[in-house]
Amino acid sequence: ETDAEAARAAERAAEADPESVHVPGGGIDAIVLGRALGALGECCASAATAANVTQLTGAVLELVSSPSVHEHRHPHVRRAALFALYGAVTSTPPAAAWHALARSSDTVTSRLGRLLSWAEAWSERTHARDADATTRQLALRCALSSADLRQKACVVGAGRKDRDDPLFVLKNLTALAVDFES
Repeated sequence: ETDAEAARAAERAAEADPESVHVPGGGIDAIVLGRALGALGECCASAATAANVTQLTGAVLELVSSPSVHEHRHPHVRRAALFALYGAVTSTPPAAAWHALARSSDTVTSRLGRLLSWAEAWSERTHARDADATTRQLALRCALSSADLRQKACVVGAGRKDRDDPLFVLKNLTALAVDFES
């Protein structure tokens, strides 16, 4: 009887404010979404040395770039999105970022390059405009990490004197594979 009463109370609360955070209503609500994003941030951080880390970071950045995630009305979801973004950005190898960002400035855009650029811009916007102080602090950390990755990527790119050669990738496949692993 106590469980039924608690369920009815949860239903009444959900009906009173359909936008509120509640688990009994089912579906993916703000609590579940926040926890899932936090877990994805941890996965990225744990997979920093994995061979396919760029695929994972790209997928996480793509999820975070969804307006229903990064513009969520609950601050803890936006914080979790920033945490996932931080894990993705700090796990991206500088060599992979250089290749992605260098290609995204050409006519052929790189998905990862667009997402990394978006992540930096969104972090800066959130730091400047979000109403929640903790979210702004996390956004600043993400913006600084994105800028740091961009700087490291530029250092990797500066070491490549022949990078303007259109056949650079084909000529240096082995070297690129080593860069992606480091």
